[in-house]
Amino acid sequence: MPPAFPGGEAGDEDRNAAVRDGLTTLSVVVAWFAVAAFLGALVWWQVTPLAEYTRTRDNASMDEEQLAKQFGADGWFFVIAAVGGLVSGLVLGLLRRRNPILLVLLLGAGGALATFLMVQFGLMLGPNDPSTMFASTPVGGKVPLQLKVDAHGIWFLWPITALVGGIIALWITEARETSRLQHAAAYGYPGPAHAVQNQR
Repeated sequence: MPPAFPGGEAGDEDRNAAVRDGLTTLSVVVAWFAVAAFLGALVWWQVTPLAEYTRTRDNASMDEEQLAKQFGADGWFFVIAAVGGLVSGLVLGLLRRRNPILLVLLLGAGGALATFLMVQFGLMLGPNDPSTMFASTPVGGKVPLQLKVDAHGIWFLWPITALVGGIIALWITEARETSRLQHAAAYGYPGPAHAVQNQR
């Protein structure tokens, strides 16, 4: 029979609790970014004016006004991703701050997931590929562009802003804890270590 070590069971319980907390954080982050991506896609779909081709006899054309609208999808994606990522990082950073390293990693991955899902939801909600609609469109008819991102650089916006929001949340938490400890020390309240010793 192996010897029993003092505190062994307590160590196992701590590890199990840490694993459960990590899995809970993973589930919360994935669910949050999935919902955020869907809501972001809905807003993107509603507010973005899509450029339209005009069907001609042998081809399709786009006037200057429609050409100017081509950047609308990228612009609104930028705004929604920046706001959504920052808010997501702040909220999740304040709610799931027990393991900062895990949280930062999950925020980056969650932001990437949100980008992918928002793009896919946008394609689902928006019009079909224009090339598949020209044949059935009469001369003079309008064929809108798809709701998609053309500037690939903004694909990184969700993860970056989520990380920024998470770092701000962790900084706020650390500042509050430091202020609380300083206040306790100034008024003679026992710190955490002293309180534990008094309980023994």
